[in-house]
Amino acid sequence: MKKLTFAEYYNINPDVLNRYGAINPCIAYDLPLFIDPFLIFASEKKEYKNLHASIIKYLRFLLDIASTININSGKFKHWFVFSEIKQNCFGYSENGNDGKSGAKKMGRALKNNLEKIFDSYGINELENVIHLSELNIIEKGIGKDNISDFTTQLIFEYLLEYTQTFTLTYISENQRIKKTINNAYFNYEFKRWLPKEFVLPKYGRDYMLLVPKDIVVREELWINKEDMLESFEQIPIAISNLELRDTLSNFYYQALPQVKKKDGTIREPYKKEKRAAAELTITKNPIAIKYYIKSKEDNRMSIVEKNTRLMDFEINRISSIIPSLASELATRLKKELSVKPIANDSYSESISRILYLKKVIECQDGYKLFYDSEGNIIRREIDLQKYFKAVWYASDFNADSEVNNGRGPVDFKVSYGKNDQTIIEFKLASNNQIKDNLKEQAEVYAAANDNPKIIKVIMFFTYEEEKRIKNILQELYLLNKNNIILIDARNDNKLSASKVKSTK
Repeated sequence: MKKLTFAEYYNINPDVLNRYGAINPCIAYDLPLFIDPFLIFASEKKEYKNLHASIIKYLRFLLDIASTININSGKFKHWFVFSEIKQNCFGYSENGNDGKSGAKKMGRALKNNLEKIFDSYGINELENVIHLSELNIIEKGIGKDNISDFTTQLIFEYLLEYTQTFTLTYISENQRIKKTINNAYFNYEFKRWLPKEFVLPKYGRDYMLLVPKDIVVREELWINKEDMLESFEQIPIAISNLELRDTLSNFYYQALPQVKKKDGTIREPYKKEKRAAAELTITKNPIAIKYYIKSKEDNRMSIVEKNTRLMDFEINRISSIIPSLASELATRLKKELSVKPIANDSYSESISRILYLKKVIECQDGYKLFYDSEGNIIRREIDLQKYFKAVWYASDFNADSEVNNGRGPVDFKVSYGKNDQTIIEFKLASNNQIKDNLKEQAEVYAAANDNPKIIKVIMFFTYEEEKRIKNILQELYLLNKNNIILIDARNDNKLSASKVKSTK
């Protein structure tokens, strides 16, 4: 059976990695984890304080030379553009660890916004602390993956040394490699990223990189635009400058729509209306960003503690449980396919694989992977997509994920040559846009792909979600259509195997 995790590949007990403080990465595909520079800043560890200081030093170096650099020059590429370091196995790539490239866009955005990041607006209560993740607020299209990749390069030497120490202590000599790593550290005298030699875990002709779990996030960076917009009403309250506080509050509340109900009273603004008002207020008063960040700085210890609690469960789940399930699904499917004929077309093949996944989730306890240890629902389309990827085994058909076909990426495109293509979209019934998506999204993708066949897979977790999605499908005349597959991940309507036997 294929070894999917770092621990399995190097014959190490996962507890050893856990005690060392490192994540147990999956070597088959990227884990949806991201290095958050705010966690480096917020930590009380001396080594992280040094790392944060080194990040600031490099950003100040970039600030000093930014105005003199042409974005088409070699210097710009060397100083501002850092591609993903794939050896840490983090990011969005679903098939292998090559990731998505937004490096040049990130470099351009950083060059254009360095002064904004460093500007403290001259207000005493604002600490002049620099946060790289501010860039994903002030620049559209810069996300957590871009920030994570850039931060990884800035702390690359530390991660290499961190991995080398583990390698020399726990990994057998025949699984080590002495390798010269390009761009390992920055030399300010020469103003160049220079190579350095390390002893690292050998992976083919390449190497693996370990990352401490206490600088990693799963969903969003702790400083991010969505959080700022959703919590905007709390920002003015925390400002001691009365004039500024009133300015922000008045601008925000004047931007909210005043809609009267039938009884003459003003209705409460909708969430999207509050978000739009917050975004307009921030656009006109960018100093609000600095106060949002200050609130994060003031609460950094509680953020570190909360992140630790969240990641203890998350890391175990996505770096251990999911790869294990993927391996189990692949093994089961291999046995079943050995006695079943191979489908004749991509649509039939896709339906067969999806129905198998549906059976595992609904009838073989696969639904449990969507709940945490306390029974709370974990709603993520990306996890469902990974499970589907796991069942795509021993097939002559190609199953490509995150394919951009002219109108945006689709979840999967299954094909056997140019003339046999099937698009598969995975959605959660809780998605607010599910009705519009069912009417339009896949049909738009179809038009961009010479009209391939379309399959929609929708998963629900509660009775309410099940009822809602079935009503929507009925309204759209899609209920019981062969290409609309519902997966029941409810945990309140399933009997355990032992109870099922006892009722017979």
